[in-house]
Amino acid sequence: MRLMTPIAKYWLCKRLPPVVVEAMECLGGNGYVEDAPLARLYREAPLNGIWEGSGNVICLDVLRTVEREPDGIEALLAEVGGGGARSRRCATAISQMLKDSSSPELRARRIVEAIAVALQASLMEQYALREAADAFCASRLEGDWGRTFGTLPSNAPCEAIVRRAWPLGPDDPDGAVGFDPAFDVCQALKVVHGRRAKKDDVARGPRLALDDVGRAFA
Repeated sequence: MRLMTPIAKYWLCKRLPPVVVEAMECLGGNGYVEDAPLARLYREAPLNGIWEGSGNVICLDVLRTVEREPDGIEALLAEVGGGGARSRRCATAISQMLKDSSSPELRARRIVEAIAVALQASLMEQYALREAADAFCASRLEGDWGRTFGTLPSNAPCEAIVRRAWPLGPDDPDGAVGFDPAFDVCQALKVVHGRRAKKDDVARGPRLALDDVGRAFA
């Protein structure tokens, strides 16, 4: 816990601002104006990094903890190794990074980022939807993505990922959750755009929800 607290602080502080920017982009002008709450969230997104301390300070705290409590890093690497083969490769790479004693302060951010992403991957491989875990590992661990959200591999199962996180309406006769395009599009527009669905929107089916909402999962 002592080790993961600063790692989680650092990674969450760095990831929150771009996520809020994506949400604002989905809402368009309605997200930018002060009448909507997203403008406030956009202003407050960097606050965590200011409140919790600068990124460099947090990363140096991680290095101090690794040095003073070596058992903590062993437990962390064991947890990372509890995922699939891809996570286990990350655990090996992190162990090698920590054994390199040359200029650890200059590599502090890279070390902390590697640990954060590896633990994410391990937890997703163990507990998340398989499609989501595969997409995460392919993009974050194996580099098959661009430099922004929404750049997952073309074969990434975006629809399955959105199905897991999106309210999809009544169950089908077999007891599985159904994918009702009209229902889902209406819900997507209500949440993302703050308006009612039009006839053309419904005709576009689930693709509208995937275009506007799926980016948040990429």
